[in-house]
Amino acid sequence: MKQRGKSSGTKAMRVPVRERNRGGNFPRKAVCSWISSFIKLFITISLFVLLVYVYDRRIVYGFAREIGWLDNGISLSRDGQDTDNIKQIHTEEKENLHLRKANSVDGNIAIPEAEELEQETLLKQGGVGAVERRESEQTNRKHVLQVLTNTDKHPHLKTRFDVCMRSILEKSSADLHFFFVVDTASEKFILECLQQVTDEGVSKSKFQFTFLHIDVLGKKLLPYVGDLQAQLRGSHPYYTDAIFFLSMGIHQHILPPHVQRLVIMDTDLKFMSDIRFLFDHFDRFSDDNVMGIAHEQQPVYRHLFSLYRTQNKGTKVGDPPPNGRTGFNSGVMLLDFEKMRASQSYREILNVGFIQQYSEKYHFKGHLGDQDFFTLASMEHPELFYVLPCTWNKQLCIWWKDKGYESVFDLYFICPEPIHVYHGNCNTPIP
Repeated sequence: MKQRGKSSGTKAMRVPVRERNRGGNFPRKAVCSWISSFIKLFITISLFVLLVYVYDRRIVYGFAREIGWLDNGISLSRDGQDTDNIKQIHTEEKENLHLRKANSVDGNIAIPEAEELEQETLLKQGGVGAVERRESEQTNRKHVLQVLTNTDKHPHLKTRFDVCMRSILEKSSADLHFFFVVDTASEKFILECLQQVTDEGVSKSKFQFTFLHIDVLGKKLLPYVGDLQAQLRGSHPYYTDAIFFLSMGIHQHILPPHVQRLVIMDTDLKFMSDIRFLFDHFDRFSDDNVMGIAHEQQPVYRHLFSLYRTQNKGTKVGDPPPNGRTGFNSGVMLLDFEKMRASQSYREILNVGFIQQYSEKYHFKGHLGDQDFFTLASMEHPELFYVLPCTWNKQLCIWWKDKGYESVFDLYFICPEPIHVYHGNCNTPIP
């Protein structure tokens, strides 16, 4: 009996299998409970952050760009709708991916197919997006190119760009497409600047923009301008990059095919008139004109051609306007791509032999990039150039006035007509 009692007692002390299993599952349930609580907390925080984003449009804009909304050209206003002034802030992230990918592979710009390059207008209405494609807008849109780099090292460049863009957009009656040649820091700044302009409702018309990275574009230009650059860049380190000869090669099918007329401008400008009237000057080109460009408004080329002038008394080379061969300033240029490609004379001056021959003839050593090239070319082929009125590039720099040219300075500098564009070259303040 004792044995049976002992055995019975032993059985009574055993933990049932169901109880042991329950005790073994307890930690697992606790972990699941903690995970569930964490997920709920994460969702709550995410919703709160999203509400903050929605409240501030600028943050929404940055967020939208990060997650890829702007790949489709979405531009949100503070209430979530597209603005009237900008149907699209098109950063062309797709194009940038092509450019940067090409840069990492072979250094060439891979321009997307025409279909990819069509600009899209996304109209957000009640959360429903409708994409509009209008080929006629591609033709009617005015195209502008500007170079802006090193804004992280030279903050005053930001101020100049802001003044320039506001002066253009607040007066323009034309729909504009800007091509901005940038580095990384300047791309970020331009996005911030144009977002601010949008917030303030500065622009009276639509505008779009595309970024072209300076390193990639420079490599694309090099086969067209590299040899010419070597002849003209002189010793000034500022003009050693191919980008300063951009206007000489940009017509070589580098931009999308619908871009047939392009205005290249410096960023130290202030527009006093509607930029549409500047584009009207394309229609004033003669059959031989391939570009429009204003005279240099200082005796720069009087000085650079001084040896030739000494040896050729009575020459008009370097003389002031209206009858002299004054030379040009590239702060504002009008390029007709179709005419540049079709002109036999223009193709000839792009030959290195031309530069070598006439650099020797005129004892010319350039140091100002593309404007030196166009100035030298105009000595032999003035018919290629439509002379843009001084009112569309009123240069304010007076550096040469006290360099021995006081007596003739005003013959170059004075522009008697109402000014449409001020050019604050050599960091001159703009009125």
